[in-house]
Amino acid sequence: MLRSNIIGTFVAAAALGAGTAHAEEPAWQDLDPPAVTLISAGEEPRQPLRYVVSAGVTQTVRRVQGYEIAAKLPLGGSQADEGQIAMTFDVRTLAPSGEAPIEAEVTLAELTGPRGAGEGLQGSGRLRFDARGRAVQAMWDAVPTAASMDAVMLQRFQTRAAGIATPLPEEAIGKGGRWRVRQAVEQGGGRFVMVAECTLVAYTDLGWDIECRFTHETDGTSFTVGKGKRSREVKLEDSQVDGRAMILQSEYALAPLREDGDLRTFVGAKTRMGLMKVKIKVDTAERWNQVGSQ
Repeated sequence: MLRSNIIGTFVAAAALGAGTAHAEEPAWQDLDPPAVTLISAGEEPRQPLRYVVSAGVTQTVRRVQGYEIAAKLPLGGSQADEGQIAMTFDVRTLAPSGEAPIEAEVTLAELTGPRGAGEGLQGSGRLRFDARGRAVQAMWDAVPTAASMDAVMLQRFQTRAAGIATPLPEEAIGKGGRWRVRQAVEQGGGRFVMVAECTLVAYTDLGWDIECRFTHETDGTSFTVGKGKRSREVKLEDSQVDGRAMILQSEYALAPLREDGDLRTFVGAKTRMGLMKVKIKVDTAERWNQVGSQ
C-alpha cells in the first residue's frame, strides 16, 4: 500500500533529464503485490473482508497533498520549499478479461505539481486487482523512463492508481483486527519497503473504518540518478518514516470514499559532485486528503 513515496520522489527529482515517458505497444505486466500479514484477528464476530466490485462502477478520485521540505546542504547551506500536488483521475471497472476478479481502467484528468510540473500530462492504463484489493497486473499506455519532473509525476499517478484500494488480510477479522502491509518500492535502481499497520476500527453503513500507521524498512539503499555522464549514485545513510491515515473504505468500490493522512519523512543521503563528496539532509512533512466519489 503506497500512500506516499516521498523518498523515491526526492531522489528522482534530484536529477532532471530529458524525456518523460516511453510509448510502446501496451502489454500486461505482472506487479509485485503487497504482502499482507495478520497481526490480530480482533473481536468476534469475524468475517473475511473482500471487495465485491461490479463492472461499470465509476469513481472520480481527487487527491490534494501538501508538503513542506527543509534541506541542509553542503558548506552550511540550506533550502526550504513548500507546495501542493493536486491529482484527479477517473476509475471505471470493466468486465474481467483475465483471471483477476476486478479490472479497472484509469485515466488521468488533472495533475499539478511543484512549479507547474505535470500540467497537461496525459496518462491512462488498465489494472487488475484480486478480491483483497491488491493490484496484480498493469497495462500502461506510457512508461516513465527518465528522471525528469514530468516522468516523476507520471510515475506518481501510476503508483497512486495501483494503490487506490486498501489491501486486506486473507483471514477473517472483527472489530479491532490488525494487519501489516509491506510494499516494495523501486526507484532509480534502489529498493526499500513501505510498511502500513492497519486496524479495523468499526463497521459503518458506508463501509469499513480503518486506521493505518506508516513506517518503512531500508538497509543502506543506493539509487542511481541521471544518465550517462550526468549519472551518479545517491546513498541513503539514514531515513525515518512516521505517519497515519484514517480511511473509509467501501467493499463496493476500489478507492476509499474518504482518506485523511499525514506523514513525516527524514532522509540523510550522500553523493558525489565531481571530486567532492556531498551530504544532504531532508526533512519533509506531508498532509493529504483524498475523496473517491461515484
